[in-house]
Formats: sequence, structure tokens, C-alpha cells
Amino acid sequence: MITGFGEKAERYSLAVFLTGFSAVLAVALGLNNPAGIISLLARPGAGLSIAVISLTASAVFGLVIFFRKPMGMHIAVISASASALVMYSLFKLYMISTRPALHTYLLLILFIAVSVQFASVLTVTGSARSDGVFRKNSPAALSILCINAVLFAAFILRIKMLMPPDRILSFEQLTSGSLSSVFWGAVLSMFVIPSVLSFLPALRHQSAMNGVYRLSAVLGILLLSILINQMPAMAGAAGGGRMLF
Repeated sequence: MITGFGEKAERYSLAVFLTGFSAVLAVALGLNNPAGIISLLARPGAGLSIAVISLTASAVFGLVIFFRKPMGMHIAVISASASALVMYSLFKLYMISTRPALHTYLLLILFIAVSVQFASVLTVTGSARSDGVFRKNSPAALSILCINAVLFAAFILRIKMLMPPDRILSFEQLTSGSLSSVFWGAVLSMFVIPSVLSFLPALRHQSAMNGVYRLSAVLGILLLSILINQMPAMAGAAGGGRMLF
């Protein structure tokens, strides 16, 4: 999308503001006292505080950019930097020793890969041509999809290799147990459906596939976030559930 901002610049900056503000509002409403968000901001070293601060900064940047309406690479650099900051902050929020399944830098790499994959979905389906849906860079998007699938597989297989007491989430629980519907739903939405739409020429020339391609990506990210939030903490750990994000 970096090469095609132009008049769309304010749209992206407004989206940055709305999503950042909405996330911070969700955190505030999730606290016993919404005013407690102030005390969170006063402790910048804590994981949740880092996430809230980065999201607040992104929202402010988005609002400033929206009213200034800069074009071209200015907004590209700022929005990319804000995205990287938020991803790193959310990674730090989840990477704690009491959540062994998430206590790995693979999680940060997975966050980055998912964001790149979603950006490629918006690019590939950005505008329908008269003779088809997908634009010429769909092979690049398919390559991104494959890389992300490998990273996701490595992330899941690492869980299988964990040893007790770290192995509190079994591989079987993901593939055939209580989390299997969320796990296979994420796989189907994030990888299988986009791959089928990209590989089969007959489907690539159906205009309705733009919407299916995008909705599949959105559903995949939602299911992946649910899966990550459901990964358990060790017994007796404080703050076992982190459902805010």
C-alpha cells in the first residue's frame, strides 16, 4: 500500500486513530475502575502499560496526521513505525514466563508475519479489474502466505516440544481437544481458503471472491487472537487470563 497512498492517506491515519483509541477504551472498560488507566500509564515498565502507552501514542499520531493530511512516504513511515511499536508492545504483554507457550520470540515474528499477510490481502484485493479480481502481485501475496504458514507451524510444533512443567498446553488439546475448533478454524481461514482462491483461476475471476478473501483474513486473525488468549498460564500464576487483546 505504500506506493498508492495519495488521496487515501487520511483514511489510513483515521483508521490508526480509531483502532488505537478503541483498544485503549476496551482496556479502560475492562478495569474495575476506568480511571485506573491513569495508574497503568504511570507504570511504563509493565507489559500492559507498555501496550496501552503504545496504542495511545499510535492513536495520537493518527489523529495529528489526519488533520495535517501529509501525503506519500511521510505517512507510510509513521504508520509503519506505529504498527511495529504496537506489535512489539503486545508481544511483550504476552511473553511472560508463566505462559510457556507464548514465551518465545516466535510470537513476535508471528505477529509481524500476520500483519504483513493482512496488508498483502488489502493490496491484492485493493481494486477489482474488469477482467478479474486479483491484481498482478498475487503471487507475492501467496509467497507471504506460505512463509506465514511455516512460521505458524513452527510456533505450534514448539508447543509440542515443551517439557513439563512448561508443557501445560498439550499439542492434542490444540489439534483434537478443547481448542481444536479455534485452531482449525484459524488454519482454514488464514491459510487454506486464501490459498485455494489464489491457486484456482476459475475462482480468481469471480468478483465476489474479493470479499471472501478479505473476510477470511479477518476471521483468521480473530481466531488466532482467541487462540493466543486461551493459551493457559501455569497453575497459581497471577493474571492467568489476558483477554483484553
